[in-house]
Amino acid sequence: MQTNGNDSTLLALRQAKKNWPHTFVFRSQVKKFAGDLISPKNLARLTSHGKGPKGVFRKGMRVCYPVETLTDWLIDRYSKKKCVTTPSSGAENKRKKSMFIMGTGSWTEYRTLGDHYEIDFHDGYIPGVPKLSYWERMSSFNERTFDALRTAYENGVPYVIFTHGYSTSGPFKTTARSIVRGIMRDKQSTPFVIKCKSIQHNSVFVAAIRPKKD
Repeated sequence: MQTNGNDSTLLALRQAKKNWPHTFVFRSQVKKFAGDLISPKNLARLTSHGKGPKGVFRKGMRVCYPVETLTDWLIDRYSKKKCVTTPSSGAENKRKKSMFIMGTGSWTEYRTLGDHYEIDFHDGYIPGVPKLSYWERMSSFNERTFDALRTAYENGVPYVIFTHGYSTSGPFKTTARSIVRGIMRDKQSTPFVIKCKSIQHNSVFVAAIRPKKD
């Protein structure tokens, strides 16, 4: 099986395998392990038809899969699927529960994806520079996010990593993280971002950038 070592989905699966605390995964936990790549219901259906991962076993009444074989099976299954990389309609997006890969583990491993820009939103006060108000800072985050996406697209850089940090604010509070995630979901970012190959992590967002059209 030939796979692209720089593919964000494959990296996310390898991270999940590395960080999973057990040697097996309960079928009911497969979405926690693999995000939206496979649902417990679909995994059960494929297993019943002999098309699921090898080594399936039971612990009591619960069906389990060895982490090793489940990961290999998911990588093989993913490599045979085509990710839609053309801009999709709004109606199409509304039908999707999640358009991103859900990342886990240490975000610094995403730096191994290859060529990328890294945008740090942990901006501190710089002596001699007037301190921005809260809403001025939020507005600057919005502009910097779009500027980074456009620049990466124009320069052929395949990834942009936005380090926004964990949110400590309450619900509905505007933060760097909520701004970045909102932009990534918005149709205005679709010309620049391959959303099904982008990674949403608790402390960063990795935007997979579309190849520039000739």
